[in-house]
Amino acid sequence: MVNKGYKPDVILCTKLIKGFFNYRNIPKAIRVMQILEEHGEPDVFAYNALISGFCKANQIVSANKVFDRMKRRGFLPDVVTYNIMIGSLCSRGKLDSALKVLDQLMKDKCEPTVITYTILIEATILEGGIDEAMKLLDEMLLRRLRPDMYTYNAVIRGMCKEGMVDRAFEFVRSLKSKGDRKST
Repeated sequence: MVNKGYKPDVILCTKLIKGFFNYRNIPKAIRVMQILEEHGEPDVFAYNALISGFCKANQIVSANKVFDRMKRRGFLPDVVTYNIMIGSLCSRGKLDSALKVLDQLMKDKCEPTVITYTILIEATILEGGIDEAMKLLDEMLLRRLRPDMYTYNAVIRGMCKEGMVDRAFEFVRSLKSKGDRKST
């Protein structure tokens, strides 16, 4: 299409990138992005699709290269971009690296979300224990982010997994006393 003078459509190209990754045809996904960068106008969604695909394919180095290229080309990563990176690192047991990405998110003046913190809380419970996870929950609350049922369930599961069933019950009771009935 490009050879015939058509400008690549970013929405179509993003869908192609996702599709090629779903069928594990990484070279074609990369080629679609190259075409989009050379002849079209990529956006943060297209870059997120490429980064996400690389993360799912366990190619973190390639995902980081796309992340850096995205920034060099003047596209600011959004919270979804950071959540993809953080989630991928956490799922691979690289909590320290994920926390560095959180620091970068903050430096880039991007605001973390409930999802960002929930991902980190779940990973922290696995690697650092419930007390470290509770510090993240406190940080989340200080940022005026309201935990959702996924956040609370992660904390409760973590407490139970560590044999702290009484603490989990007390945690649930404290939520009810704060009027957070919808979240439990």
